[in-house]
Amino acid sequence: MNNSFKDSSLDVSYNADSDILYVLIRGREIATSGEVSPGVIIDFGSEADGFDVVGLELHKASDQLQPLLQALIDRKEVYGRTT
Repeated sequence: MNNSFKDSSLDVSYNADSDILYVLIRGREIATSGEVSPGVIIDFGSEADGFDVVGLELHKASDQLQPLLQALIDRKEVYGRTT
């Protein structure tokens, strides 16, 4: 199951098969962890399409981004399931 949400600055989708929430963020730089583990939030954007490329775990997300991502995860229609 895949679910997605888009607005002018975010493109968020969830892939239930891999249990990964993909978050593409337009025009922002975010400090990230170099670690990648199951459940990681990954942005596969590129400079060509105007997105920053980031990979971060939710608990290590910036204070600014973490509440937004948690709100998206909590929204059943976006995430595809409840946590």
